[in-house]
Amino acid sequence: DDLGAYNGSARVVPGSLTILPGVPAGAVNSSDPNGGTNGDGLIDVSNIDIPESSEITIQYDVELAGGLVDGTIVTNQAGLYAAGVKLVDSDDPFVNGQSSPDVMGDEDPTIVLIEAEQPVGLLKATTQATATIGEEFSYEITIPAAPHTAPLYDVRILDNLDTDSAADLEFVSASVLSGPGGWTLTNTGDATNVILEDLAGGIDIPAGEQATFEITVRLQDTATNVAGLDFTNTASYTYNIIDGTPATERPGIPGTSGTMTVVEPELTLEKTGPLQMRVGTPATFTLNVHNAGDSPAWNVTIGDLLANEIDGGTCDAAPQNITAQVFESDGTTPVSGVLVQGTDYTATFDGAPNCTLTLNFLTTASGVGVDQRLIVNYDATLDAGSQENAALTNIAGATEWFGLDVSDAGNVPYARTYTEVITDGTVGTLDHEDAHTTEVFTPVLNFTKTAINTNTGENPATVASPGDTIRYTLQIENAGDTNIANFSLVDELDSLNALPYFQPGTLNVISIPAGASDNSNAGGGAAGTGLLDIGGLNLNGLGTTVTIEFEVQLAPVIADGTIVLNQSQAMYSGFPIAVSDDPAIAGDEDPTAILIETAQPVGLGKAETQATATIGETFSYEITVPSVPHTAPLYDVRIFDDLALSAADLEFVSVTKVSPGGTWTPQNTGDATNLVIEDPVDGIDIPAGEQAVVEITVRLLDTATNVAGLTFTNTAYYTYNLI
Repeated sequence: DDLGAYNGSARVVPGSLTILPGVPAGAVNSSDPNGGTNGDGLIDVSNIDIPESSEITIQYDVELAGGLVDGTIVTNQAGLYAAGVKLVDSDDPFVNGQSSPDVMGDEDPTIVLIEAEQPVGLLKATTQATATIGEEFSYEITIPAAPHTAPLYDVRILDNLDTDSAADLEFVSASVLSGPGGWTLTNTGDATNVILEDLAGGIDIPAGEQATFEITVRLQDTATNVAGLDFTNTASYTYNIIDGTPATERPGIPGTSGTMTVVEPELTLEKTGPLQMRVGTPATFTLNVHNAGDSPAWNVTIGDLLANEIDGGTCDAAPQNITAQVFESDGTTPVSGVLVQGTDYTATFDGAPNCTLTLNFLTTASGVGVDQRLIVNYDATLDAGSQENAALTNIAGATEWFGLDVSDAGNVPYARTYTEVITDGTVGTLDHEDAHTTEVFTPVLNFTKTAINTNTGENPATVASPGDTIRYTLQIENAGDTNIANFSLVDELDSLNALPYFQPGTLNVISIPAGASDNSNAGGGAAGTGLLDIGGLNLNGLGTTVTIEFEVQLAPVIADGTIVLNQSQAMYSGFPIAVSDDPAIAGDEDPTAILIETAQPVGLGKAETQATATIGETFSYEITVPSVPHTAPLYDVRIFDDLALSAADLEFVSVTKVSPGGTWTPQNTGDATNLVIEDPVDGIDIPAGEQAVVEITVRLLDTATNVAGLTFTNTAYYTYNLI
């Protein structure tokens, strides 16, 4: 046996050949540890006798040479000789998958394949922590997990989604994220038993390099996949040690992804509205749908069964003023804009006997994210003839939603559908449905509001000046036999006025009934001029009354002739049940009105600076506005002086500011004879108690009109703004 005869170079350490004990008796061992073709050993055992029907065994050890690269094949074959003639070559019974020696004439050499250190396994990483039913998500697979010292040829990625994951997954697609080859991935397996390879040239990863692949899968809509299910997925790979040689295929070490969790949407619905309703007065109801699950809810359907009882209902007229919007969990921070009916959702009312409002949400904008709220408001009206104290209940519920946005047709085959049935509203249990009961409430109230001007003593006050203090008296009487418990009186002082006419911070509550609560804010209301809010009021029985008094000061500057309006509301459970009436004004429920009469400032003062003038001479007039300081400021003052109205012919030369106060600069924005003196940038503003003085210089023209002895005067006037 020449150990190097089949190898191109020495693959056995010279001198390492050792013939083990057991050589047949009488045989001659002439083996040479340094002999043979490559000097790495020659086995020569002769003079062997083999009796009929017997066998002999010769064993020897060699040490393979160091530095043999991964994939090297060490080939060896011995020969049996008689009288110098080869009888037969040795045969390896395990070559070509055999389990016993070949027949004579088909002998295979013994082959030893050199394997260096096995590469580390693959790395499989998740790209997200959760997935909902029908959702596509991806794994990233890196091969090998760390660069290997030898190349990997003909790599095949094996991922059995069926057996290697607790969740039911199916293959969608695969792509190459990074790597040295321009590979094209093909799944030669099926939707659950994935085998990824490049059928053209194979996935070959050079020594010291890695490749990263993305496998996209879908979480299937099966009974296995439910919210809270944790799952991982394991993938493995194979590679060839020698390129294109399947006989050298080896398995790579598998890799397991991190844990993911199946999540699903879960909707709860709460219905709120007025505790009591009045015939003829619409009331607002609210449907508050909360996504308490861990994935978005899409294309929600809400059903609302309006009341339709023998003693009353809200079924005769379809709900009005429907609004819908998605908010954060606080119910106030918008997520979407106001959803558009007919685009983002449809609202369908099926009247008697079903009396059902159905809301179908259609677009991506109406999706309800995790911990978000879809809030719907609408107005309903009591049916005519609804009886006093009738208890009317309506029931609402979320009846359908989806785990994916099915407004995208591509999601329809995969999205999980969630359906619920509306029963009795399960009041007290937070789930997909709820019920709300409102009582028919028709109080008969006499509600008046009168005013007194505390500065002038006028009672009832109809006229006031800016800055006057007005005392309002509210009186509400129960003119019916229905007790009214725990209602409130509210008055936003400037809610009916175009401008703020009350002085902020001056609201002062004088008296309220015993047991009532004062929640007023002297700087409240939209205008910041005051909000009266008296709660805890009760009217128990016919003829009972409550009285409230408060004072407030008018603003210091209000245009003459302005009418200042004010009206209060009686509120029950957050809804108005009556508004105040000014008994001095004919008609029902009129606001209390006060006419503003403002004292006019005195006129301007105009003084000449000399008694005579000659032809062509310039001289000046001094103008003071107002001629006597006024109690209120004058804003944006403009002085008008038409020189053409003088008996003498005059023309404008200049204007100069005389008074030291203010930042204004006077200009003539008129012409040479029709003067308009103003500050067009900042305005001439004169504070209360002060005056503005300007000097206007003119010239006496050389005209036929101007002759010796002509006596003349000149007149000016001014305008101002109150605000």
